[in-house]
Amino acid sequence: MEKCIHGCNKTGCSGIIYMKRGESMQKNAPSGKLTTAERDASLDRCLSGIADEDPAALEELYRLTSAPVYGYALSFLKNAQDAEDVLQDTYIRLFHAAGRYVPQGKPMAFIFTITRNLARMRLRQAQHTAAVT
Repeated sequence: MEKCIHGCNKTGCSGIIYMKRGESMQKNAPSGKLTTAERDASLDRCLSGIADEDPAALEELYRLTSAPVYGYALSFLKNAQDAEDVLQDTYIRLFHAAGRYVPQGKPMAFIFTITRNLARMRLRQAQHTAAVT
């Protein structure tokens, strides 16, 4: 049995790397400075690789984008735990939606759209829960 990128032996593992609570987002940030065009090209390659079911592409996308995605989610939610949940949900959605991505603009806009929609959904759920109780 082959191990996935994070070392588990589970059949059907999505290969998503989960962060431990309290783990610094900055350590997942890219180490070198990329120009916008280089970053966009790299993200396009990652999204294409994810569409081809390459788990290493998902890991690379997470490494390149987790810090800004977390910050964007946190700006909506104002709660670190909810932002971490939306961060993880964003990469699950990206894993499933990468095949529908058409490289016609900015890949971060695609990622941020997913993040924004998930954050809004989380806010609506919290409002609904508060109204019911």
